[in-house]
Amino acid sequence: MTINTSERVQYAAYVGLSLGIFALTALAYLAYPSLFQRFLSRANPLLAVALVGILGALFFLLAVRRDWFLVITSAGSGRLLVVLAAATLMALVMIALDLGARFPRDMNVPFPGSVLFYPVTAYIVEILLHVLPLTALLLILSGLLKGVPLNTLAWASIIVVALIEPVLQISYGWPPLVVLHIFAFNFIELAMFKRYDFLTMYAFRLVYYILWHILWGHFRLGLLF
Repeated sequence: MTINTSERVQYAAYVGLSLGIFALTALAYLAYPSLFQRFLSRANPLLAVALVGILGALFFLLAVRRDWFLVITSAGSGRLLVVLAAATLMALVMIALDLGARFPRDMNVPFPGSVLFYPVTAYIVEILLHVLPLTALLLILSGLLKGVPLNTLAWASIIVVALIEPVLQISYGWPPLVVLHIFAFNFIELAMFKRYDFLTMYAFRLVYYILWHILWGHFRLGLLF
C-alpha cells in the first residue's frame, strides 16, 4: 500500500497526538496510580491507551484512505473561535443545570489530578465512541446502500453515533435534560469531525472538559457544598 504525502501528514499528526497522550498517561500513572480506576476499573491505563491508540490508527487508515475523515486540516483560525464559543456555551448549560439540580459532590475527578485525567479520557472517548463506530457504520452502510450519496450516509451515521454516549449515561441515572444535552454535545462534535478534522473534535471536548470538569469541577465544591 502506497502512502502519499497528504496521508503521511494525517498519520504523523495522529501518531504525534497519541504519543503525547501516552506520555501524559504515564505521568498521571506515576503521580496518581489510582487516578484512572473510576474510568478504566482495574485495566492498566498505559496498556489501555496504547490499545485505543492502535485501534484508532487502524480505523483512520480506512477513513483517511477513503477521504471520509481527516486527522488534521489547514482550515483557518476561525474554527478555533467556533470551538471556544460552542464549548463555552455547552459548559455554561451544564453549569446552570448543576446550579439548579446540584449534581453529586464526587462527580468530577478532583484537582490537580483532573488536569492529567481529562485530556487522556477525552482522547479515549473520541476514539472508542466516535472514530471507531462512525467509520465502521459508514463502511457498512456504504457497502449495503451503494446508491445513496455518501454525504447522506455520513449524516445518518453521525446521528446514530451521537446517541451512544447519551444511552450510556442513562444507566448512571442522569435526568432527561442532561441526557439531551449530552446528545447535542456529541452531535456538535461529530459535525465538527465531518466539517473539519479529528483534532478540532478533540479540541472541542477538551475545552469543554477544562471549563466543566476541571475549573467548575474544582470551584463547585466550595460553592455548592
